[in-house]
Amino acid sequence: MRRGQVSAEYLLILMVVVALVGATLGALKPHLTSSVPQAEKAVELRHMAETIADAIERAAANATQSGTSVKLLVDVKAGPNIPPGSCSVSFDVTSESGTNVCYVTVKDNSTGVTAKAKATIGPITTVTGTPTVPGKLLVTCQGDTITVSNAT
Repeated sequence: MRRGQVSAEYLLILMVVVALVGATLGALKPHLTSSVPQAEKAVELRHMAETIADAIERAAANATQSGTSVKLLVDVKAGPNIPPGSCSVSFDVTSESGTNVCYVTVKDNSTGVTAKAKATIGPITTVTGTPTVPGKLLVTCQGDTITVSNAT
């Protein structure tokens, strides 16, 4: 065998391998790129959930320190691909390590994508409300209850 023949064989094998890799990536591309918008949306939902959780923590801490009712107005923002009021918010209060925590869940109603954030709420035992975001929220802490609603 001459040296040129070996190189041609390697070149042929290399071309076949490249074609197979290209075909595999071509078949996988729709599955890989379809999850990108959902991942971007999940990041925005997580940011909104964290914003709400921070407001709940602040309201709980301020009410506990002052012993009076507290009202906070919070502007929950999102990017341009999430229209105002298109996401629902829910709350789940549990006790962890002797203190109450509230898990805030934000769900995109069009895609079903959800994100969660955690708020430590101390002696507060109840968090209620069914707000929608993005938009302005009113967080009210009175006694052992926090109420979250859309601001009008």
